[in-house]
Amino acid sequence: MKGYNVLYYTKNAMIFGLIYLVGFIMSLILAFLLTKSSKIQISRRLFIMTLLVSFWLLMEMISFVASPKWILLFQILKYIGVILVPPILLIATVIFVKKDNKMRVPQRLSVYVIPALSLLSIFTGHIPYPFFTDPLVVIKQGIPIFTYIKNIGFLINTLYSYIIILVSCYLLLIRFLKSPMIYRKQSLFVFLGCSTTMVMNVLFITQKVFILPVDTTPIFIVITLVVFYWGVYHLPKILIVPYARDLVIENIKDLLFVLDNDECIIDVNPTALEFIRIYADPVLKREASLSMLIGKSIYEVLRHIPQVKDLLLPLDSTNDNTVELMQDGDKKYYRINVEEIYDGDRLKIGTLYLLHDMTQIKEQLNHLIELNDELMISDKIINDAIEGIVITNSDNIILRVNEAMTKMSGFSRDELLGNNPRILKSNYHDALYYQDMWNQITTQGYWEGEIWDRRKTGEVYPKWMTVTTINHPDGSIANYIGISSDISKMKKAEHDIHLLAYYDTLTGIPNRTLFYDRLNTALSHVKRNNSKIALIYMDIDHFKLINDSLGHDTGDQMLIEVTKRIKSVIREEDILSRLGGDEFTLLIEDENCSEVAASLAEQIINEVNKPIILKEKEITASISIGISIAPIDDITMEGLIRKADSAMYHSKESGRGKYAFSSAEIERRNHEQLELQIMLKQALQNNEFELYLQPQISFVNDQYTIIGAEALIRWNRDSEVIPPGRFIPAAEENGLILPISNWLTSEIFRMDQRLKDHGINIKLAINVSVKQFENKDYIQLLRKLLEEHSLQNIQLVVEITESMFIHDLNRAIEYLLEMKELGIQIALDDFGTGFSSLSYLTRLPIDYLKIDRAFVSSMDETQNRKLTYSIISMAKTLNLKTLAEGVETPDQAEQLVEVGCDELQGYYFSKPITLDEFIAFYNKRNYQ
Repeated sequence: MKGYNVLYYTKNAMIFGLIYLVGFIMSLILAFLLTKSSKIQISRRLFIMTLLVSFWLLMEMISFVASPKWILLFQILKYIGVILVPPILLIATVIFVKKDNKMRVPQRLSVYVIPALSLLSIFTGHIPYPFFTDPLVVIKQGIPIFTYIKNIGFLINTLYSYIIILVSCYLLLIRFLKSPMIYRKQSLFVFLGCSTTMVMNVLFITQKVFILPVDTTPIFIVITLVVFYWGVYHLPKILIVPYARDLVIENIKDLLFVLDNDECIIDVNPTALEFIRIYADPVLKREASLSMLIGKSIYEVLRHIPQVKDLLLPLDSTNDNTVELMQDGDKKYYRINVEEIYDGDRLKIGTLYLLHDMTQIKEQLNHLIELNDELMISDKIINDAIEGIVITNSDNIILRVNEAMTKMSGFSRDELLGNNPRILKSNYHDALYYQDMWNQITTQGYWEGEIWDRRKTGEVYPKWMTVTTINHPDGSIANYIGISSDISKMKKAEHDIHLLAYYDTLTGIPNRTLFYDRLNTALSHVKRNNSKIALIYMDIDHFKLINDSLGHDTGDQMLIEVTKRIKSVIREEDILSRLGGDEFTLLIEDENCSEVAASLAEQIINEVNKPIILKEKEITASISIGISIAPIDDITMEGLIRKADSAMYHSKESGRGKYAFSSAEIERRNHEQLELQIMLKQALQNNEFELYLQPQISFVNDQYTIIGAEALIRWNRDSEVIPPGRFIPAAEENGLILPISNWLTSEIFRMDQRLKDHGINIKLAINVSVKQFENKDYIQLLRKLLEEHSLQNIQLVVEITESMFIHDLNRAIEYLLEMKELGIQIALDDFGTGFSSLSYLTRLPIDYLKIDRAFVSSMDETQNRKLTYSIISMAKTLNLKTLAEGVETPDQAEQLVEVGCDELQGYYFSKPITLDEFIAFYNKRNYQ
């Protein structure tokens, strides 16, 4: 900053200083008045602008009285006011013109960008650009004058300031042009006052009017502020208040009738006039005017209204009343208010009759009543709902709960209110679960799902919950509503259903359905990862015999015990399942599954072989096991199960209580067995079966005599005679044994007739499967055949095995007695090889004991010979006949005859032969 040349200035400087002082005082007074204003927004801007002008004037004023060395500083500081006043004026103008449509913060800040840059350039000298240079204070005509060289910053700010001032004037002009008539004078006053002072200031500055040696701008700004203040705060009182009363009457929506003491109309407002046009005399309806109504009785004007009596009744009373009118089918409600009018001497000079349209209020009241009813219903719904309901505020603080919620949680209402729902949190779910839940509530306003909470007792329980947000009209959250149902019982039912569907109810291990699912999953894993699994198929040996003889409860206990024993040796990852009955499977996933399966199979066999105590009886069980390996044996579920099952049956055929791996040889045998079963069905259809007869001999009159024969079935297939040992087991397995046995029984009657036709009248014995005795169908068949062939007088013997009565002795006895009533004799076959006891024999209604060939063939052994003799002796004691089968030597025959055996049968006499061969053999009678 350069130095300056100072001349002593005269008393003229003091005069101009006083002018600035007056302006300064005016600005302070105006600032004080603005602090008392109620229009806060515009007053704040005018107040700031007044302070800035006051500062500007102060700097100008003290420049005339201060020491010369301070004048340059004061002249620079005044630019704070010079630069900031125009933008503040613009903001104040916008507030005045636009009322509620104020400038936003970014818009307001943008107005100050150039002023801020100008101030920065003044106080830094050159950033971002120079404002002025070479500032000096010189004395002209005794007055200090501030001079400088104008730079780009000064020109930019000056141009910007005048643009802002012009925009402000333009906005005031628009306000004037668009203002209602009542406010137009006010808008015109503010516009003219502000624009005139601004124009005068420009003229003074550009020296178009007269020349003063001082800056008059702050003086004109003070005048502008005074005009603005007067136009905004005081002019409305002068211009508008005198007309306010008339305006109220003209614009009031109520119906206003001014009546004289004779109840004739003096005046009405426009609303009342419109009312008359709608309801009054048809003559007045469209042409009614104030001049036509003045002097008319209000009764006459309103006489066509049906409710006129109700409408005008309050004229006789000062009480308020409400009347209902019909208008174009719609109901209208008016509240009637009557006020007497008095003059200054308190003499009544008329009546003010006021009808206030209550229709909207009435409708709102009715709506409120409906809402209240709805709220009461909603309140009752909330209180009586069986679902637990929680209502919180936006901060998730519980405001309300219903009774169902308190019962569900165990917390009282007081314990829940004011708390966060976290009081119910169980820690069953992780943080991510709650995060996802709240993300959905926040973004979608709704969430629904299963959640586990904690009761007051500490019990964790599941519930199904929906959370809904309730929003304010502006979109902000008002409340959260949570509705939840305790689904503990449903979850338990689902669990129980799952157990029933996928777990064996007796043993608690996976059932067939779950086993198939796990096996399918394991096979998928084998295919993906080229791994191995082993399937162990297990079946308890002789379980049906144990189950039937000792009862189903005992059988169930045995299954439970076997399950425990298997589980005790298998690994945790192995999957044990019960397919049904006495069949179990074990699924093993291991790279060394063959070795593991073999080891586990041995352990299971050893563990199951240990004695089991059932009903105070010690039973030794065994289990047969088959093993298949995937993908070696098969990669399909059906194939793997079938091959393990086949290996298990191979174990049974090999002596039971063993294990075997699936092999090609086993598959070949199974294939043969399958073909055999198919051929059996065809054989029955093609009559390929034939009965052979093996003679039964009695030693009578020192010679062997044929007294009977046993019918033995043979299968003629492609010129080959297949013995029963090859096909009977297959028939037993596939169920064909029943129709085969029925055919055999029918065929024996035909053969008996053939024998009688040749003069042969002997007893005939047949073997019947134990399956025939599972119901009464076979008895019905025997009864039918005996009735159809009653003239034959057949001597029929039915041979049974001990397995028939070992299951249910009482039922077996009942069955045998029915056959005895039909004249059929009963023979107990294979005696001595099963489970028979003497107590059974004493109860069974049998006629014969057939001594098994095993005893006969080993009679050369002393022990077996004694045992055979004992059986014959016991039979005689019980009055039973004995028949020894398998007699193959003369010595055997002689020994049996010597000890009293009644009948003999075996290859020594004859092998089984056809019917024709038997007839020929019988007729020879050349027995030795």
